[in-house]
Amino acid sequence: MDGLSIGNAAAHSGWSARMLRYLERAGLVIPSRSAGGYRQYGIRELNQLRGLADLRRRFGVELDEVAFALRLRREPALLAALETWLAGTNVPRAGAPPCPSGSSGSNESTKSSWSPDRRTDDS
Repeated sequence: MDGLSIGNAAAHSGWSARMLRYLERAGLVIPSRSAGGYRQYGIRELNQLRGLADLRRRFGVELDEVAFALRLRREPALLAALETWLAGTNVPRAGAPPCPSGSSGSNESTKSSWSPDRRTDDS
């Protein structure tokens, strides 16, 4: 199959041409280009579009969330920093065992005693 133009890809996928351009700018679905610079959507891109629509429908994720997940794949330092930050929260990983009964999941000993700096005008 030769690549479809953006208009034909929009008609086949259910996404508007404007959204296809947005998805390309966001780095989510990147079509090849013809020698003349026109977008060409092949089977891979059409499958990506179907899959993206399915993700949104099944899991209720927004496009910016998918774009951020893609960014995490491309930027290992960002992923590591985010994992470090998440490790300091009380939010369990998906599939982690629930907190023991009688426990709210919060740990009083790890709560910060930080308070804002209270400066006065005369200091």
